[in-house]
Amino acid sequence: MGIDYPRMIRVTIRSEELSTRGDVIPIVRTVYQQKLAAPAGEFIASHKAIENAEKAREKERSEGLVMLAKIEQPYVEARTAMAIFIDDLALPKALSALSTATDKRDAIATMWEMLDERDDEPGWAKDLTDGPFGQLALEAIREITEWIAADGNLEKAVRNRAAAYAVAYPAFLAFRGQVRASYGKSSIHYRRLLVRSNGKLAVDDPTDTDPTGT
Repeated sequence: MGIDYPRMIRVTIRSEELSTRGDVIPIVRTVYQQKLAAPAGEFIASHKAIENAEKAREKERSEGLVMLAKIEQPYVEARTAMAIFIDDLALPKALSALSTATDKRDAIATMWEMLDERDDEPGWAKDLTDGPFGQLALEAIREITEWIAADGNLEKAVRNRAAAYAVAYPAFLAFRGQVRASYGKSSIHYRRLLVRSNGKLAVDDPTDTDPTGT
């Protein structure tokens, strides 16, 4: 079973709630403050960063796909003409033959560079540069580049969360061990920090704050 990040957030929030109770056993509060508070905060922040990165990625992906749809036919038009007039260089593949956003972006950029080098005088290259492909190429390159960057930001956020979890989880286990030692294994305080083998919280009540909706 994979790591259950949402429930890890819930038990770290419960840990903080326990540590701030007016009647908390002092050593429990001290263990939380000195051992768990900082890594728990980093972990929760890293989880929220993924939500933001996913939203940004979806926006950039949507805009990138719109631009690819717009430039598809102009790209075909330009590539067909370039195949007629350029016989000493290989042209980029058709966009439909390319599987990644990076490959599509690079193909459009290569086409644009080849045209830009040849449009000093009136003729076929200037026709294409001034036409639909030329009008859309730079915008398409920018939009797809932003999409690629958003993908990278999301991957980085995922790695950051995994790293934060690797630090926070042992600290949480240590805190939970202290709660057990201080309150007992049958106490509500300890049981609220347990996750069963099926992934469910040992104690789940309607007053819990669940930032993920699960």
